[in-house]
Amino acid sequence: DRTTELLPINRNPEDTASGQHATEMKAAEIFFAEPLQVADDRCVQALLDAGDLQVGSNNWVTSPRLSSSGHAMVVGDPHLDPRMLPGIMYAVGYVLPDARAVGANVPGIPGFTIGRTEHIATAVTNNYGDAQDLYIETIDPQNSQNYLEAGKSIPFLVERQTLKIKDKSAADGFRQEDFEVRLTSRGPVVSDVLGIKTDKLLSLRWAAAQNMQPQMGLTNLLTAKTVAEVDDALRTVTSIVLNFVFADTSGNIAWRATGVLPNRSFGGTAPVPIPSNNSWQDNWRGWIPFEEMPHQLNPQRGWLGTANHYTIESNYPHYYSDFASPSYRYRRLQQRMDEHLDVDHQATVDDHWSIQRDTKNLMAQSVTPQLVAALSADDRTARLADVLRAWDYHDDIDQSAPTVFQTVYSELAKATFSDELGEELAIKMLGNWYYWQERFESLVLDGTSHWFDDITTTEVTESMDQMIVRAGLSALERLMPMLGSDPAKWRWGDVHTLSFVNPLRRSGLGSGILGTGPLAAAGSGETLYRGWYAYDDPYHVISTAALRMVVDLGDNEKVTAVVAGGTVARTFHPHQ
Repeated sequence: DRTTELLPINRNPEDTASGQHATEMKAAEIFFAEPLQVADDRCVQALLDAGDLQVGSNNWVTSPRLSSSGHAMVVGDPHLDPRMLPGIMYAVGYVLPDARAVGANVPGIPGFTIGRTEHIATAVTNNYGDAQDLYIETIDPQNSQNYLEAGKSIPFLVERQTLKIKDKSAADGFRQEDFEVRLTSRGPVVSDVLGIKTDKLLSLRWAAAQNMQPQMGLTNLLTAKTVAEVDDALRTVTSIVLNFVFADTSGNIAWRATGVLPNRSFGGTAPVPIPSNNSWQDNWRGWIPFEEMPHQLNPQRGWLGTANHYTIESNYPHYYSDFASPSYRYRRLQQRMDEHLDVDHQATVDDHWSIQRDTKNLMAQSVTPQLVAALSADDRTARLADVLRAWDYHDDIDQSAPTVFQTVYSELAKATFSDELGEELAIKMLGNWYYWQERFESLVLDGTSHWFDDITTTEVTESMDQMIVRAGLSALERLMPMLGSDPAKWRWGDVHTLSFVNPLRRSGLGSGILGTGPLAAAGSGETLYRGWYAYDDPYHVISTAALRMVVDLGDNEKVTAVVAGGTVARTFHPHQ
């Protein structure tokens, strides 16, 4: 099946034995009584159009041996949507009888995810551990109030809920909507609200819902004094799947993946069908033990880090996830850390800030030679090749090559897939950058994939080079009206921008006074200095570092950090 050729590739750069791990559908074959018809349902379309959760992050920790102060350093920059003022991250400080702490968190969550005490420091990224499964349930044809499982007809548990929805026409400004939620033994039936037109149902099972704790566990970090105590405190962080890197003043460094994940016998990558006969055996056999969650302590090389990449090694005994960020940011972090190791240089706080602001794009470095070769062979696109040929692969605001590359690259991806998938479905797939980027890179480097052929032109079989030229022409058509006829003057900072908006006036007259922008933004979705935008709304940054922080545990007086958008909700305040 050609669709399997589009499944994501997840590379763990640390696992030399695995090479690359391609996602496989591990669930049993799924048979529907009729197809799940969702394309014409407005609820499903609205959900799909909302896009993916734009979260990422970088974090790393260095041992005293690699640090100029002789103490461990912890670095983190969570990538979120910071555009709404004030910023999404809130600076917090705690002065307790037995502890002092400073850091940042999302408002409303006690404790901190990124910060330090007198004894330890932490930083986090999303690790994309798979804590959920969808199940295909069958309604009992003899009793629609029941579902079938293992030869039994089981009643749905029904919960009645009420929503208050803002409505200016209502007397009190809100209208009330009552609805029912049906639950199976695995979880709520989510297809009821999606309008899926089939006699099958989809239920959702979530590990966090089955392991709910009185608190999120982050406050336990406030009193931890050693790496061992931090690691023990993270046992109670069951509801969120994060990569914590942390260190203590004794020089220990560590990494730990948090959250509770199911120990599956099968499933995880596709909805699991529940048979109506006696053959069903639960695919969740308990939980992955805390001791077997990904972790590392005091590595010989002297540093640890994550960038939402695939951290699982080929010999890991459990299914963990088949979704992760492409490895470009982490591999660039490896390069920067290796530079320090090669020259036996001990990193300063400023060095770590430099790494956070690094704009080199390893994905572009990989595929640009193929683009240059094809574009230079056609007089109509040769000037694009000239710009790319001189590029150092840094996505800096004063360079024109990032504008050329990102536009040709996105046009090539759309041209490659839209003929087979249809433009609407192709754009939805391309909107999930993590899903397809490393797979597409492998197709470009190979250069012979049948996906490059435009199946709408039956009289000819297009090559990749022909499609690259077509993408170059599309890029010229898109950008010349905006930026002029000379690609060498297509400055990245003129198109790749970030704007901050005030909730009092998000657009229109006065929005620029209450907010700020557009501001030229360096980086891209593939760089450590993150500037991620939606595929169908190019160049307008929606995800970047909501906070940047560097902690030197040798300096007990301060933490160096910057919060995008500030931490004050008062308009015109100097700290907004």
